[in-house]
Amino acid sequence: MKQGTTTASVTSHINDFESIVTDLENLDEKIDDGTKALLMLLRTLPCSYEDFVDEIVDGKDTISLDEVKSSLLKICSTESSSQFRSRSRKGDVVCWNCGKIGHVRRNCDE
Repeated sequence: MKQGTTTASVTSHINDFESIVTDLENLDEKIDDGTKALLMLLRTLPCSYEDFVDEIVDGKDTISLDEVKSSLLKICSTESSSQFRSRSRKGDVVCWNCGKIGHVRRNCDE
């Protein structure tokens, strides 16, 4: 996936990922949903999504592939999604916990 990601390219990325998982499962490799989600997050997203990865896994014991997919599509379909694409624009980050600008949930005092 490239910088300046659109919803269409994220959808394509998700479809490509699911195709690879399906191929592995057809070879009798069983992959649970949480592992699929973590593989998708940690191994296939570009470095520009590091803040997104941190936010979605922060404080969670488990995470589902559906949660990852819906969150990815959500950030790409909203104007605020640009906050995850550039680490140089850290001041524009919006906290998912309190909604304030300038910090992320893991650094939220509320």
